[in-house]
Amino acid sequence: MATIVTRAGKGSALTFAEADANFTNLNNDKAETSAIANMLETADIGVSVQAYDSNLTSFLTAFNLPTVDGANGQTLVTNGSGTLSFSSAGAGSVTSVSVVSANGFAGTVATETTTPAITLSTSVTGLLKGDGTAISAASAGTDYLAPAAIGTTVQAYSANLDEYAAVNPTTAGLALLDDVDAAAQRATLGLVIGTNVQAYDAQLADVAGLTPTDNGVIIGNGTNFVVESGATLRTSIGLAIGTDVQAYDADTAKLDVAQSWTAQQTFKELKDTVHTITDGAGFQIDPANGSIQTVTLGANRTPAATNFEAGQVVLLGIDDGSAFTITWTTVAVTWVKAGGTASAPTLATTGFTWVLLWKVGSTIYGVEVGKP
Repeated sequence: MATIVTRAGKGSALTFAEADANFTNLNNDKAETSAIANMLETADIGVSVQAYDSNLTSFLTAFNLPTVDGANGQTLVTNGSGTLSFSSAGAGSVTSVSVVSANGFAGTVATETTTPAITLSTSVTGLLKGDGTAISAASAGTDYLAPAAIGTTVQAYSANLDEYAAVNPTTAGLALLDDVDAAAQRATLGLVIGTNVQAYDAQLADVAGLTPTDNGVIIGNGTNFVVESGATLRTSIGLAIGTDVQAYDADTAKLDVAQSWTAQQTFKELKDTVHTITDGAGFQIDPANGSIQTVTLGANRTPAATNFEAGQVVLLGIDDGSAFTITWTTVAVTWVKAGGTASAPTLATTGFTWVLLWKVGSTIYGVEVGKP
């Protein structure tokens, strides 16, 4: 049987000549089927021997391979009759370049034999459209959207809109954006003028413009609001001292406190309050309750005059009740009458017995004025 050169036996890839020789030897020697089968059983397909490839078979059938390896950088070329040989690649040359005008295109060529520069042109104006064969002008509104007027039909570019587009609106923001007018937006925000917020008022604006001063009071002057203090303010509110109200005077008499009169006083009329003494075992005769007082006895009584001061006078009317008596030992009255001393009066059985009590120094004097 003929010798077959394998990759494993050689230790490197087979040359085209070695592969071709293997096929030739196998064909010429007509190796027995059993021997070939034995060789194939021990061969490593794809490693020791070439795996079957229909393309490789077709290639080897169509071409005769070189029997000697070529030089570095050479390539296989065919002679057109099925014989391959190694050849060095060489530079070619351009002899003629032209552009055929067709299908809407035309063109020119510069330096056509060395470095051709082709310039294409077309007689079609506007946007071009192709139908697979030729080109023609595209129709606005049919083949493409008609150009829109920037700033009229479409929005002109604005960097501010870029920033706005990057904002992720909240639910609250969207609720504000869909409001139809400013009034609706104020309602959404809870800022309804005159309901949620103060409506503009020129006078309130004037008040806000006032300068706060110490002791200053905001007051209307009939036209606007102003800040006043001191005498100006007192005049505005009708409290001008010495005109509307009494000016301060340490000697001015007061109605609710005790007064000492050091000069002659002239009174047109005096009215005293008649005080009714609450009856009791030792009821008090107190000038602080008024200059005219009355008492109706509920039993025999011994009154007192603890608060009686020198210079005070009390006209006392005594009703004996049911024939009760009164004892004056606690008051220690010195009874007087015209022409000399007297004794305590006997109480009338009906009506009031009137006695006048007054104090000079430490002595309380008394006199019976009369009775019914």
